[in-house]
Amino acid sequence: ALQSHFETVNDDDDAPRTMLTVSNRYFHAKVLLEDLLLQQSKTTISETTKDDGIILVFDTMHSNPSVATIGSSFSSSFDALTMVHDKAEQDGECGDLLRLCVGVHVGEKTPTELRGKDHEEEYSRRVLWCLDRGYEYVEANLSKEGQTSGHDERDKDGFARIVEAISGTVWSSAVMEKSKKQELKQSYDKEKESLLHAKRQTSENPYVPPDPSLLDTQIQSELVKNSTDSTENYFVDDLKAAEHDRTLENLEGLLREAASIREASRAGELTDEERRKRAADAATLMMSLMNQLDAEEVQEDDFEVDSSSDEESTS
Repeated sequence: ALQSHFETVNDDDDAPRTMLTVSNRYFHAKVLLEDLLLQQSKTTISETTKDDGIILVFDTMHSNPSVATIGSSFSSSFDALTMVHDKAEQDGECGDLLRLCVGVHVGEKTPTELRGKDHEEEYSRRVLWCLDRGYEYVEANLSKEGQTSGHDERDKDGFARIVEAISGTVWSSAVMEKSKKQELKQSYDKEKESLLHAKRQTSENPYVPPDPSLLDTQIQSELVKNSTDSTENYFVDDLKAAEHDRTLENLEGLLREAASIREASRAGELTDEERRKRAADAATLMMSLMNQLDAEEVQEDDFEVDSSSDEESTS
């Protein structure tokens, strides 16, 4: 599916390797896909490339706990990923830039078909497993419709989310576009000059505001009203900015907590019950913070609409 979405090159007949070309407005990169289970390719990968990430893929239809899994189907199930991850981590092949755990199926499926009768409990189990090991959990419909839908959505899921994650990762092989590099440099120079200009104006501006007592009563009242409105607006803006900063600080702290849980779990410092509780608390807090950020965006949009309405009314 990825090969049909990205420009690809198969560069080695003896050890099958697929090279994805990832391009966006900021950079382009060559990303090599290798199958961890193909031992042949391991002789060359460490010499020429760096392991930036890992995508674990399992068959959701072979992972339904309500359906007996026998024979070769277990090797493609979710529970088989633990062995694959442990081996990859032992060999230093997991990478740190991107970790995805992807359950694939074809066609629209109900949660019960994908995860059994207790589908919510099974979903939580898989997400907790991913949190412990630093993965993002995704379920993707690989039908033709599933591969083409959702790419224009703001909050993507399924196959569109996989494409977004790969495209948005700054790979070790990334080369910044010349136009973007020049644009960033110009933006930096412009901002620097603007700050210097503002500093010079602050220190050299000879303007002295007029004495309000010399103005007539009506003008004085208007000045006082405008000054009060401006002060109130600045105060509200400062409060919103402070609240937004606190939310971002809490989000950063949550990410550090997730990393701490993962490290403590690897070191054997947590029991299974402690690990599950801390991971569940972290997931709950993450949802709360994301909802808070969404609410702040909605408030900003409403404020812009109200401001526009006030300006039209004044005119």
